[in-house]
Amino acid sequence: MFINSFSFPYEMDERIVLTGMNDQGILDLFKDICDMMGYVVVEAQTPEDLVEKARTLTHDRCFMDANYGKSCTSDIGIAVEIYHIHQERFGPDISQTLLTTTGYHEAIVAVKQAGIPLAEKPLQLEMIREFLD
Repeated sequence: MFINSFSFPYEMDERIVLTGMNDQGILDLFKDICDMMGYVVVEAQTPEDLVEKARTLTHDRCFMDANYGKSCTSDIGIAVEIYHIHQERFGPDISQTLLTTTGYHEAIVAVKQAGIPLAEKPLQLEMIREFLD
């Protein structure tokens, strides 16, 4: 089940994953895997939308590009904001946030310096399954 709207009915026992991806191919693959594993995917339409959903929506995980909304740059501002939101809402265990990136050495360094878990592309199916379990 894929949900693109912020206001939607969902069951309290549903497992929700927020997504913010620049790469539609990776997003489509991730949606398929989530669907097979019983997760509902809530796709952000913009970086601001992702921040708002992270602040208000009860969710289990957040899967996003480190430079979401700033494709082809090393700007990780939204990722750092999501990281801090998750720390405030869910405590110091931020394992529910997974960032992806490729290239952009400066972005990779910045994410690692911020202490945010990072998965570099190409993503492996088993890594995504471990993130969801």
